Amino acid sequence: MDGYSHFRDDGASCRRHDTGIGDITAQTRQVCENLKAAVETGGGTMNYKCGVDVYVRNIEQFEAIHKVRCEYFKAPLPASTMVEVTKWSRLTT
Repeated sequence: MDGYSHFRDDGASCRRHDTGIGDITAQTRQVCENLKAAVETGGGTMNYKCGVDVYVRNIEQFEAIHKVRCEYFKAPLPASTMVEVTKWSRLTT
């Protein structure tokens, strides 16, 4: 599975609604909820994982992102890579 972002089921960005504006915790939680829903729809659970790649605009937010991810992924944590990018190929607002 790949390509999960902070967009909600209705296609709206959580950055434009609720508490998502500038709130990496809310955005991370939305990504995790989207991933969890997809995994459970396929009959799986969040306990079955191989690896997680995370692309962020600000690597300084690592701790906040990791804290939320630990609510969804339990030990042993999946292999993980976090990469800071300066621009997206498609602007997501």
